[in-house]
Amino acid sequence: MSLKTIFDFKYVDGDTTLQDVRNEERFFGYRESEPLVFNSDYEKLYNDIMCDPFIMNSTLPSTLFVDRNAIKRGNSLWDELGITLYDVDIISKKYNLNKYTGIITNDFIDALSTDSPLKIPVIFHDKNIYGGAVQLNMEDPNDPSNNGVIFREIIVPKVKGVLSSCCYAHEISHTQELSTIGLNSSLLNRETIPMLIEQIFASKLDQTGDALKKIRYWRLWNLAKMLHDFATVKDIAYVSKAQFDTYIQSTIQSIKLANEFIFGSENVKKEIINYINKFFAGDIIVDEILNHFEANLEEVPKDLKVLRRVK
Repeated sequence: MSLKTIFDFKYVDGDTTLQDVRNEERFFGYRESEPLVFNSDYEKLYNDIMCDPFIMNSTLPSTLFVDRNAIKRGNSLWDELGITLYDVDIISKKYNLNKYTGIITNDFIDALSTDSPLKIPVIFHDKNIYGGAVQLNMEDPNDPSNNGVIFREIIVPKVKGVLSSCCYAHEISHTQELSTIGLNSSLLNRETIPMLIEQIFASKLDQTGDALKKIRYWRLWNLAKMLHDFATVKDIAYVSKAQFDTYIQSTIQSIKLANEFIFGSENVKKEIINYINKFFAGDIIVDEILNHFEANLEEVPKDLKVLRRVK
């Protein structure tokens, strides 16, 4: 079977998820994305990952008992790195979201607060290797610039040690990104900065390099899995293709940026932190960071030896 046949994406007649993706892009002010085209470089990267026993046996070690203090210890790293976190809108867990009908009531207003994203309640999920957030997207049909996101909870997978802090930092980064409505980037870039942050936290919180290795290898394993699923699932929905593309693109781009930070000079580190601060402030889009560090997907070699480098 040819590579073109394996990695060729075809729109499925009647697939309503294309409109779902377009609606999300309009809500956040993203430009319309196009499906990624995977060439022979991705086939080689896939095969190299599949032949790497360290990556293929990698997991994020789970635990039954999460050390909540580990997350709190990691929170100080934001200040140590010099990264400014901006307040976000939070709705109390006491408010029953099932009551919300789109009409703003006094009860709804009373349940709202604006505070540090570190004040969003955290829950731990033992059945999901991914994190996430429970959020409410508020849309103004008359003025999209007024669109906004209200956060309810942050979900963190039950993983051991500093890895929980890294996963949590990833989700905190999303609260900053999702709060800057109207920045004309691509949906496919959405995971890039959160993945960069998780790798920076891993490198700083664990000087042995073990945490970074676990996260990096797991991300690469996940990239290979998504390539495999895309190649083998028949009539894949557009929303699934967009999700695969987002994680594949963001994984490769974030590793390039993370390596620039981890192996770069102090001046380079400060420059990256400065860009992250501008991004969180809503002054720039991801593309400007990618362009500066030549970290756009097309510019990053699909070379496993480079992508797996952790020291």
